[in-house]
Amino acid sequence: MNGLKVAVMLLAAVGMILGGVAEGGRTAAIAPQDPARVKEIAATLRQEAGFAETRIESRAFWEEAASVDVRRMWIREGEALLDRPLPTMEGVSFFPRKGEPHGLWVKRVQDHFTVLRSLLLAECAENEGRFLPRIQETLDAISAIRTWTGYYHDRKGISYRGVGHVLDLGSGMHSEQVAIVLDVLRARLDPVCRARALKALRAMTLDVYLELAGDLSVTKRHSCGWVQGAANWNAACNNYFVTAALRALDDPLERAAAIELAERSTRLYLEGFTEDGLSLEGASYWNYGFGSYLSLVLAVKAATGSFLGFKPEPFLAKCYHSSFGTEYCPDHSPKYGDCNIQSQASVQSLGRYVWPDCEYCGRKGLFSGGFTRAFAIGALVPAGTRPWEVSRPYDYPLRSWYPAKVGQLVCRPVAGPGRTDGIYASIQGGFCARPHGHHDVGSYSIAPGGTDVMGDLGNSAYTLDTFGPKRFENPLRNSFGHPVPRVDGKLQSGGAEAFATVLGTSFSDAEDRVVYDIRTAYRTVTNLTALTRTFRYLRTEGRVVVTDRVAFDGKGTFETALTTTGTVTDLGGGAYRYVARDGRTASVCRIRVTGAKWHFADEELPGELGSQQNSPGKSFKARRQAVVLDEPVGDAEVEVTWSLNRKECGHADEIN
Repeated sequence: MNGLKVAVMLLAAVGMILGGVAEGGRTAAIAPQDPARVKEIAATLRQEAGFAETRIESRAFWEEAASVDVRRMWIREGEALLDRPLPTMEGVSFFPRKGEPHGLWVKRVQDHFTVLRSLLLAECAENEGRFLPRIQETLDAISAIRTWTGYYHDRKGISYRGVGHVLDLGSGMHSEQVAIVLDVLRARLDPVCRARALKALRAMTLDVYLELAGDLSVTKRHSCGWVQGAANWNAACNNYFVTAALRALDDPLERAAAIELAERSTRLYLEGFTEDGLSLEGASYWNYGFGSYLSLVLAVKAATGSFLGFKPEPFLAKCYHSSFGTEYCPDHSPKYGDCNIQSQASVQSLGRYVWPDCEYCGRKGLFSGGFTRAFAIGALVPAGTRPWEVSRPYDYPLRSWYPAKVGQLVCRPVAGPGRTDGIYASIQGGFCARPHGHHDVGSYSIAPGGTDVMGDLGNSAYTLDTFGPKRFENPLRNSFGHPVPRVDGKLQSGGAEAFATVLGTSFSDAEDRVVYDIRTAYRTVTNLTALTRTFRYLRTEGRVVVTDRVAFDGKGTFETALTTTGTVTDLGGGAYRYVARDGRTASVCRIRVTGAKWHFADEELPGELGSQQNSPGKSFKARRQAVVLDEPVGDAEVEVTWSLNRKECGHADEIN
């Protein structure tokens, strides 16, 4: 992967995580520092900070990290920056103007680090010292910035005003990058420049992290609640600050104190998984949070020779393998909750370094998993230790079923590495109090060849309201924008009381079936006496049948929604053709209603999908269709059957 793509990837990660710790993230107290444990860890550390394995002098690492063509590209990108003025912070307000969700401050800070990253890669590729003066100029500029934390995570300006130092995802990522530069170029940086950058790094973040390690009472003053939380922030921030400490702090006791805090803190992060290993935060935040956790344990192993207290087995392996279980097939996952991605391959590849018998993922290049992660891998596994050609595809089972808390099912047409000619599908029971969750009890997705044509839409753009009291005013996060019912005019309610109860399951080679009671998500509908959703995956027939049964004490209105980012065509006779946004896959649904007449409603959903920084300029709209009963009913049944073949709807020709 070239330097530009690496930079985009890192900016994408920042964009994806700017929302902060989402609602529903559990917090708990952690134990105080154990001085004896700190000394025990310190005894395992090298006397000098950093990893010689990834320094610029280690030419084997850099030649293994990227091909000759990629290294040439890094050099060209660095050359383009040699005469370009650095972005200025002068006159830039920390507090954004009206209508600016993030403000210019964050962008300018990110611009500095993008330049630093590109220059470092260019120098390490060329190894002639040509880029060193500009690297040092950029380091000096970064050292003079007042805070690396943006307004989004510091709305009171604590860091900017100097009354504290908010440790957040952005300042963590920036800290790790400064530490990498100090380590990789350790012997080549001007001592004055190096000292200035180290002083800024300590003052901005690392001294605060060490203060937290010794005294958790300062958590509130520095707005660092993530240290006692179970969401992805816990894993990500601990990873950033520990790896920064490992690369920049020469005192073994300081590095050990950082590791010891992360040992205590990240135990809470793992409590954000169900007992069967499913991340409550969904695929995107498994990718980010669990990827950060594995990066942390790899860095610790590189520094100490062992995983210390970071590798609880067999539970950790369950958490890792759940990423395959929640995929339809390679690089394709349903997008429940605040999910922007479908591929988890870059994090899945880390399994090869944590579990010796893991041979699932091939190599796409050392930097394909991200700039900083490459150094963790490179330090732990010298070039050539594990031959990449022995990797093999993951053998997906016919189904993956996660009954604990979420009740999530993924169905596949065949077992094995995956095919693109069958219909895949997924459904979740879910509950509405999970971190980064939506009001989506009973949501499901239909995916011919692994590409969604109808179903859960995933994330929309983060704004200042995303994680506040207005979060669920967004129809892409409340139940209106999900393929679930609206009952007597009411959407789903939130909170821990809104969840699905699994009433029954049956699984076989021919058919997978699960039945959910989803009434608690509509507890404000006082006359609702029954609401079940039955999901049947008819594997041998290539069909999926979703049936909603509703009953009222008296009468009530009812509709069930279908959501898509693609196009929908009315085929007549209650049949509709759904085509994916890319136009490559399609499915037909046939609607049957018992107990009432009905009509098919269609409208564009407000808001945009795909508009995060990981897909700039590529936002798109979604549509909501609904099977709406024409009049109030006492009880009714709505059945939607999905098929690849138009014969299912009385037509002779096939879709694909």
